[in-house]
Amino acid sequence: MDSTLSSSTANDSSLIDSFGIASLIVVLGVSLSWFVLKMYSSSASIALPSIPMLALDVGTSTVSEETEMSALQRAELAFAAGNIAEPEQSSALYYYQQAVVAEPENADAIEGLNRVASHLLSTAESSVFRNDWSDARAYTSLVLEALPDNEQAQGLLERIERYQRVESLISLAARQVSASRLTTPKGDNALATYRRILSLDPKNEAATQGIRSIAQRLLAGAQTAAFAGDTDRANALVAKVKAFAPNFQGVQETEQLSKQWNRISSDQSTRGELLAAAKALREDKLVAPKGDNALELFRGVLAKDPSSEAATRGLDLVAQELISRAWTQLRGQDLSGATQAVADAKLAGAQTSTLAELTAEIDYQNRLANARLGRIDLQLPLSKLTTVSKISPDFPKRAATKGITGWASVEFTVSPAGEVVDAKISESSNYLFDRAALSAIKRWRFEPYLQDGRAVPVKSGLRFSFEPS
Repeated sequence: MDSTLSSSTANDSSLIDSFGIASLIVVLGVSLSWFVLKMYSSSASIALPSIPMLALDVGTSTVSEETEMSALQRAELAFAAGNIAEPEQSSALYYYQQAVVAEPENADAIEGLNRVASHLLSTAESSVFRNDWSDARAYTSLVLEALPDNEQAQGLLERIERYQRVESLISLAARQVSASRLTTPKGDNALATYRRILSLDPKNEAATQGIRSIAQRLLAGAQTAAFAGDTDRANALVAKVKAFAPNFQGVQETEQLSKQWNRISSDQSTRGELLAAAKALREDKLVAPKGDNALELFRGVLAKDPSSEAATRGLDLVAQELISRAWTQLRGQDLSGATQAVADAKLAGAQTSTLAELTAEIDYQNRLANARLGRIDLQLPLSKLTTVSKISPDFPKRAATKGITGWASVEFTVSPAGEVVDAKISESSNYLFDRAALSAIKRWRFEPYLQDGRAVPVKSGLRFSFEPS
């Protein structure tokens, strides 16, 4: 027993001498931990605390920095995914801006930001084509926030504001005409509004035609006033027309005819009906209400007296007024109302050439309206269009890195202004080429395609080939 104990004591002393007291404590601690773990390993209710990360620090922060994507890489991925400007904090626009802020001279970041701007401006142009001013302004504003000196965006914003203002004024003028506020009251009449439109857009056809329509309506009023024996009113209306349209066709004719109305209306057998018809015309009751409108009343006089010069002239006035109404409704985008006015004018005996001109304009406006909704009936190969400027697509870096070649086919619409709108990929050999193809085609410009002398929207397409240079 003594020998054994002595040997054990000697061994313990040797262990302490070899490892030291601290080492012995560590060994005892590990042994104790093992014992406790064995005791409770079968119990699922006890959760052992996780080992602090600091205890396993093997340079995790360095690994994180190496694997984290840069803003430029995130921007490229967002662009490829179609997240151009939204979501706001994770879009291509946002990341490219971050990349430029971090490295102002980084050519790839600058080029990417310009590519986003080009895409947004093309989308804004498409919105302008559809008269969607809110979207057009929003897309253009995004570009200006990122690139305040972008001249294309500045010019487009000016155009949007001008177009929107003109559209608003055209609608106002149409309401003023409908309310018979042609030249009065001062500051709130159709003539003043059309003049404001021409100050913004000197070549605006709607305003030019609107002023002609006002002159025509005033002259028609002068003629009906003279017909009813109100010579003073007739002369006053002719003077108004001379004040803003002295060379308008029909001024001199109206002055001469006004001197003859009393003689023309001297036939007592139809005088009452002629005066009723003139009153309806003066009150703008051209085709309604039924039985008490100028069209029916003048036609009733002609049924009794086919040779009645007064009734024939009265129907001419009705036809002129209906033509004027059709133009007004057409400029106010009331295509169905314009179509009905043309049909009524035909009943009143309007000239075939005038009706044909109006019908052609209605058809044209219907085509533009359908085009804004994406319904375009004219599709042509690229060879039938005249290219003003074209851009070759960049070869995508990822495709170059992987040694991939291929192609991408795009479909697009050429607007009446010759701009590319509503571009989309119809087919491609690899999605890597889609973005570059769309970015390129949206910067193409064409001569407006003319049909019957008018610029019309047309669909077309082409295939871009991608080969490394």
